[in-house]
Amino acid sequence: MLQSPLNRRPGGLPLLHAENLTRIYPPPRRGLLRRGVGVHAVAGVSFEIHAGEALGLVGESGSGKTTIGRMVSATLLPTSGTVSLDGATFTNPMPLRRRARVQAVFQDSLGALNPRIRIGRQIEEPMIIHGFDRDARAGRIASLMADVGLPHSILARFPGEVSGGQRQRVLIARALVLKPEVLVCDEPVSALDVSVQAQVINLLAELRSQHRLTILFISHDLRVVRHLCDRVAVLYCGRIVEIGPIASVIDTPSHPYTRALIDALPPDQPGQRRVPSGRSSDAGTDASTGAGCAFASRCLQVEKLCLESAPALRPLRPGHASACHFAGTL
Repeated sequence: MLQSPLNRRPGGLPLLHAENLTRIYPPPRRGLLRRGVGVHAVAGVSFEIHAGEALGLVGESGSGKTTIGRMVSATLLPTSGTVSLDGATFTNPMPLRRRARVQAVFQDSLGALNPRIRIGRQIEEPMIIHGFDRDARAGRIASLMADVGLPHSILARFPGEVSGGQRQRVLIARALVLKPEVLVCDEPVSALDVSVQAQVINLLAELRSQHRLTILFISHDLRVVRHLCDRVAVLYCGRIVEIGPIASVIDTPSHPYTRALIDALPPDQPGQRRVPSGRSSDAGTDASTGAGCAFASRCLQVEKLCLESAPALRPLRPGHASACHFAGTL
């Protein structure tokens, strides 16, 4: 795992702080009216990231990871709750200067790039919007091409003319072109071959150290998160169920869902078998408040208390917290 180049603010204040983030999507429209109950994609999520730190956000599809990433990158406003950068809360519309400090790298490189516009123009466009002169734009692009390991000739090509790994590097270059402080990476390697995944993850680790980036890394793969991140937050049904230092969470998980994610990883040794720690089921997509624990229907250690009361996220040891009634005793 990469050693954290933390640059803590005076008084230990975090660079980025999310407080009680909630996002409710309205019910589908039927004719002129919307009928039914809205979907709680995210409910009461709070976390902080210090300058130079990388926080991983993991969970199954539908757990709310991308919604949180969009709220942190200011491309989606929360229904309630706040996201703050250096103590200043995100607003709509956000001033260009503040928006430049938080940039995103998306999963679908083809969807994130315009197929009809050359790559060089797409990397240059944010600088044009922010008023960079021609010489500054050319110098910045030349520097970024070297940083992300792409030939200068790729700037004249269209997105469909390059490989998936190259497109992902193009997205990283475009995200870095305004010299942001925070990078939100939403499943940036999930669509790539394993060998290309390793190249992109190593690139992000190098760029993080070189540019002192603060990263929110969204993934469903704990192995990738362990390689890049200092801490990890485990998300289930729109809520954080465990958060802590990456080594502590993976080596001594305290929530049954975290254990299930770890048990789902391929074995380290050929022929090795893992023992399942949870019932098989689809992850829920509604984080609305219920009577009991959202994971109760899948948990092998479920008790009566789990069905009656939703557990709060509580600290177990320094920096490590879990939302399980029996955390630390299972």
